[in-house]
Amino acid sequence: MTYSVIADVGAAATTTIPIIFAATRDAVQDGLVQSLARPEANVTGQSFHAGELSAKRVQLMRDAFPQASKFAVIYNIFYPSQIQIDEAARAQAALGVELVFRGIAVPEGLDEAFGALKHEGVAALFVVSDVSTITSRFRIGEVALRHGMPMMMSNKRYLTGGALMSYGPDISEGFRRAARQAVRAANGTPVNHLPVENPTHFELVVDLRAARALGAEIAPAILDRADEVIE
Repeated sequence: MTYSVIADVGAAATTTIPIIFAATRDAVQDGLVQSLARPEANVTGQSFHAGELSAKRVQLMRDAFPQASKFAVIYNIFYPSQIQIDEAARAQAALGVELVFRGIAVPEGLDEAFGALKHEGVAALFVVSDVSTITSRFRIGEVALRHGMPMMMSNKRYLTGGALMSYGPDISEGFRRAARQAVRAANGTPVNHLPVENPTHFELVVDLRAARALGAEIAPAILDRADEVIE
């Protein structure tokens, strides 16, 4: 079940009880609200999408492996995030890299897809975030390590599965902000006066344990720029 389905069910059940969603990729695309600034009815919360994040992740992959020119963007065919895919596509011309876009059935199609991408000469890949990819992160990490494929993920939570790097917002902070919105709503602030919030702080995290397991050499400049390096 996706966050949008949960919110839709709640909105259909009540128009008076405030509904605060703590995490969604993009609140507008996911159908939770029509406007971030003035959410309608009784629904608001936290939207983790921010402009050009996917492009930045592609850039960081290129910077981590400057000798490579071919990377991949993979996404769950059952729940693709077109915004993230489109942003990554726009980045490839500006960065002078070749991007392979591959829709995968997660998790059953992972092994075949990663094997094919490795055979095609892909140096590293970015996994587009969705509910299935984060819940399958250990399986994705296992397959990536088996095929020697470095991965860029959307936030630090994914690194527990074996990915190499992440760039994105702190999900824990998003949940704390959602709790503050819930308190304000409980104290009488109308929900349509509580804008949907986007993250403002993004962190680059590199997991050297994964690097060693993959046998991957990361450019020193990336380690210098990292907000956190996991030893």
